[in-house]
Amino acid sequence: MNKKGWLILAAVLAAIGIFYLSTLRAGHPWGDDFSMYVHHAKNMVEGIPYQDTGYVYDRMFAVIGPRYYPPVYPLALAPIYALFGLNLTPMKVEVVIFFLAFLLVFALSFKRELSPIYLAGAVAIMGFNPAFWELKDDPTSDVLFLLLLYVSFLLIQRVYSPAQTKPPGVGYALLVGVLVALADGTRIVGVLIVPALILLDLWRTRRLRLFPWLVSGVAGLGYLAQTLAIPGPSGYWDQAVFFPRVFPINLHAYFNALVSLWANGYFTSVEITLFIVLFFLATVGAIARLRRGVTIYELYAIPYIALIIIWRANQGVRFLLPLIPIFVLDSLAGLEQIGRLAWRHAQAAQRIAAVGLLLALGLSYGGVYSRTGFGPFTSGVETPASQALFTYIRNAIPAGQVIVFTRPRALALYTGRPSVGYSTLENETFTINYSVALKARYFLVGPGDNYLRLLVKRYPADFSAVYQNSDFSLYRFLLP
Repeated sequence: MNKKGWLILAAVLAAIGIFYLSTLRAGHPWGDDFSMYVHHAKNMVEGIPYQDTGYVYDRMFAVIGPRYYPPVYPLALAPIYALFGLNLTPMKVEVVIFFLAFLLVFALSFKRELSPIYLAGAVAIMGFNPAFWELKDDPTSDVLFLLLLYVSFLLIQRVYSPAQTKPPGVGYALLVGVLVALADGTRIVGVLIVPALILLDLWRTRRLRLFPWLVSGVAGLGYLAQTLAIPGPSGYWDQAVFFPRVFPINLHAYFNALVSLWANGYFTSVEITLFIVLFFLATVGAIARLRRGVTIYELYAIPYIALIIIWRANQGVRFLLPLIPIFVLDSLAGLEQIGRLAWRHAQAAQRIAAVGLLLALGLSYGGVYSRTGFGPFTSGVETPASQALFTYIRNAIPAGQVIVFTRPRALALYTGRPSVGYSTLENETFTINYSVALKARYFLVGPGDNYLRLLVKRYPADFSAVYQNSDFSLYRFLLP
């Protein structure tokens, strides 16, 4: 890529960074995955056992979240927590930095696949997409994992490029092994890099060289170190229940999530049309790319897609994140490929087609942003009602008293009191008996929590109101 191409890319990255940092939103909505990561970071800083978060885990309700998360992202959060405490804004800035680094890695990975202007377009398509933009306000492991995954891909793919005539050295293999270990220590699906690498080496060389063995060994040592440092099962595999009836449901949900990436906020027909165009272009681009040889990207994507389809709880766009960059790459590569074939001697037509696609995407993004709030989150952990509730619980509820709440991990982080979740699929008698068995002392009814609200109303003799504000009602559970 020439100097002009790098300048265009730098300008696009700078624009994305400014846009993200200038639109950071105060607070955090009630999804509480983030709180577990922050709590782990807090424990690291304060010298508390990593998994002691106050979240009362039960494998029956494993979909709420595992017992603990892998340690790499909390390790990245720990310096932020040490400097700023429970302040989410610096943590969000760190997410933005990770995302910009990922976009740069993406550009470095595919600078030979796309012309400079198309490459900058691919970066812009991802960077300004509202779904990616929303990630900046959620300090979870997704963006760091995306970065580590694509750095690992970049270094692995260089080993198998036509320009690489010598086998990689031991030092290079150890570096890749460390990156794979870090990816696996960020999200457990990072382990899929190992079989993908082994298959790639077999495919390309018809034998297994030392390189994949060294990478696998280092990654295995990383996993062993994590296991020894954090004793006890994480609980992830409690979610891996084999329910064949879930497969078509998940497949449909992820298809809809992929389509939703190109929403405009107003016209569904336009959204579907744009997706069809992109899918067609991606198909053309993928075929052209695969003719040059199978890569680590496809060999990772195949088992990853199979895993998210059979996984019990679908996560929408979040679980598609490792796949979206390749979809965008192939879409732009397909457009460029068609342009070369259809308008070989008409560069103006090629540019018009590219500008037309980017304009359609830009208008779609603008439509979504026109309906998006940019101010502080109006619900979640930092609203006045939530903060007042947390203060009351810290001051009035004795340590060790278990509270039943729909977002147990967030409550445990902000109050220091153990909390347990529940399932709205269970009947109320089960929830009562389950709470008795846990010796839960309080039930907290929050916004939209109709299940607990109705339960308390139907069993008034078992509960005594102790606190209430505009959003929450806290009840003492009168154990039999």
